[in-house]
Amino acid sequence: MPILEKLPKQQWLALFDMGMLYKLSIVWDTLPKHLVDERLHNFFGDILKTIGTTKYIMVLEGGHNFRHAINPNYKANRPDPPKLLAYMQEWAESMGGIKYPSLEADDMLRILHTHYEKQFAKGSKLRSIVISEDKDLTVCGGYRYIPSNGGRKDAFTYISKEDALMYGALQWIMGDGADNVKGMKGIGEGRAPIILQEYEQYKQGKLTAKRKINDVFDYIFYKYQEMYGCDLKSALYAINENYNMIRLLPSHVKVHPENIPISTWKTI
Repeated sequence: MPILEKLPKQQWLALFDMGMLYKLSIVWDTLPKHLVDERLHNFFGDILKTIGTTKYIMVLEGGHNFRHAINPNYKANRPDPPKLLAYMQEWAESMGGIKYPSLEADDMLRILHTHYEKQFAKGSKLRSIVISEDKDLTVCGGYRYIPSNGGRKDAFTYISKEDALMYGALQWIMGDGADNVKGMKGIGEGRAPIILQEYEQYKQGKLTAKRKINDVFDYIFYKYQEMYGCDLKSALYAINENYNMIRLLPSHVKVHPENIPISTWKTI
């Protein structure tokens, strides 16, 4: 991801991934509640000031996630959350934070970011920027701000649609150890990037395939069949769980981002 010196002049809508509260709750665990409130307000207020906006949406976890129905072990390797986290989440809700049943914060952020990027392309003056440390949100594409609460320097980045698509494909192949999601059979961290490099060579005409390839996901499917000599039905079954785990949301979940209110930051 290229690091930007600054953002272009624009009316920005800050989309906060409130998963950031987890790390903050560990660091501030021994503080009295009134100091926690003060630090939270300063932390998020400073980010908005850096971006140059007062418009924001804070997105929280929506409770039990649809991925647990696909894989009961999803995130089962995570430790219990810090005690302070619940209090900080209540603070976020008091500041207008939203959560959507059965969706994780990054699911909802992707939906919101996609919506506002489409509106911007149609002529809206408001453009969204995602504020998060979560690598999974690389699949969003567009502008992103990575805050320094992890000990690094703050950073603005821009992720192209092509890079976002390739990261999503990589995640599909490799799985995600942090979330207890296994990768596709026989394809680990070493093989996965090679397959994506082969796809790039295919697009450039340097490699051929036995059939037409539509996109990077289709190429992964094609390679899986080639590696294991399996038929269409067997290949679909083998890769279906990984696909369902990384996709945006199940078909029965309906979200209307245009109805989600935008909050305005107020100083204290």
